[in-house]
Amino acid sequence: MTNQTTTFLLITPDSPMPLEACTFIAVLDGRNARTLSDFYKEIARILTFPDYFHHNLDSLEEMIRDLSWIAASRIMLYIRYTASFLAEEQDKRPVVFSIFHDTLEEWQYGEPDDPFRKEAEFYICLDDDDVSRELLAVGGYAYESYA
Repeated sequence: MTNQTTTFLLITPDSPMPLEACTFIAVLDGRNARTLSDFYKEIARILTFPDYFHHNLDSLEEMIRDLSWIAASRIMLYIRYTASFLAEEQDKRPVVFSIFHDTLEEWQYGEPDDPFRKEAEFYICLDDDDVSRELLAVGGYAYESYA
């Protein structure tokens, strides 16, 4: 069953939407994040995580649920080359995507009194390909395609 409350976006690099609507676009190249350790380094770099980020899943979840240090009204995390993303530790993909999903849900529906959340939107986009569709289907996550 697909979760209808939270939607990932599948796009191509030349998709007109939602890229043009975002004011901060962080592109994570899956070829540079083949392991969890490499993923932590790459996401910390592209989302400019504060120095207190610890390279573990709990800290990752804390960081992407905040993002208040990014002065932008629309923030997008775009994971390119999804087939390479965590390719050497595929058993970690479901955990990371669960964090991504829960984060999207919190950004959309949680903490309505948080002033930053009232001012900003957060999106997670993946390449529109079979690998992305399968990853999302396994987790039962909804998605929209803009290809």
